Amino acid sequence: MNTAPKPVLGLFADENEFRDHLTSHLNLIEPELTHLKSEYPLENPNGTGGQIDILAKDSFGHTVCIEIKRSNSSARSTLNQLSKYITLLVEQDRLPKEMIRCFVISTHWEELLLPLSYFASSIGVEVTALHANAINGSLALHAKTLTSLSFLPQLSPDLDFIWFEHEDAQSRYI
Repeated sequence: MNTAPKPVLGLFADENEFRDHLTSHLNLIEPELTHLKSEYPLENPNGTGGQIDILAKDSFGHTVCIEIKRSNSSARSTLNQLSKYITLLVEQDRLPKEMIRCFVISTHWEELLLPLSYFASSIGVEVTALHANAINGSLALHAKTLTSLSFLPQLSPDLDFIWFEHEDAQSRYI
């Protein structure tokens, strides 16, 4: 019997099967995650809602949003979804943003890494990137280092301008 290879990493028939496997093996993402719901629905009174692929809790009580992607073409939709989900969790579910964490698990990172790095630097919640691949017929997840962005606002010391009428007053101040 000749079966066609499975399109997602050679292991899964589709993103749903991939999600279900991760749901059953949350320890691959992080130890001690507790599954709350797959396809967690979020209503949006100002537009379309959405569904978080996997909603979980970590050992410290943080709400963990897990988004799964399997193509380079999904970079834009990933950031749109995460922005919407975090906003709805804060506004409607009344979660403090400091209590929300996000994991993005993707099979491809060429188009997603840079925009996700910017998103993570600006959103105010912890974002972790994980690269999914198959090793010896099993799913493996490896942390991706988000790109450091130098143009974002940085903390710096205060800068004060002091005007002195005379040089001797400046010398005394120094």
